[in-house]
This record gives sequence, C-alpha cells and structure tokens, in this order.
Amino acid sequence: RQTMASSASPSLSASICYPTGALDSQTTEEVMQIFKEVNAEGKTIVIVTHENDIAQQTQRQIVFKDGNILSDSAPATPAATAS
Repeated sequence: RQTMASSASPSLSASICYPTGALDSQTTEEVMQIFKEVNAEGKTIVIVTHENDIAQQTQRQIVFKDGNILSDSAPATPAATAS
C-alpha cells in the first residue's frame, strides 16, 4: 500500500506503472482498489498490463501491437457526440 501511495504522489498529475505482474490474485485486487481510490481523487493512472481482467477494470484501454495502436476505447467526449 505504501509503495502504491508513493507512486501516486500528490506532486504528480499522472502515474505510470506495471503493478500486477508478479502478484497473487488477492494482492492484485487490493492494488487495483488503491488505484481506483487514487483515480477518484482526480489522479490519472496509466496501467500497463497483459492481463485482460485487469484491463477490463479500467475506464480506457489502448491496445498496442508491434508499436501500433490497434484500438482505443476512449470514452466519448460531449463535443464528439454533439450534433
């Protein structure tokens, strides 16, 4: 918990990490909960993962292959959806 809090320091506007690669399922869920709480406080969290179940818990997913973006599930913005 302390390591995750340090990576989401108040002086940073974004954190980038690969947090769940070697963790058991329970600890992974605890880490994801911390990230959700930090995000709810207005911080941007970028998670790099190969685990689909982790990616499914995020608000946006950008999928890369061979250095190219295959997909971007960015939420629609009001300006983009206004007609």
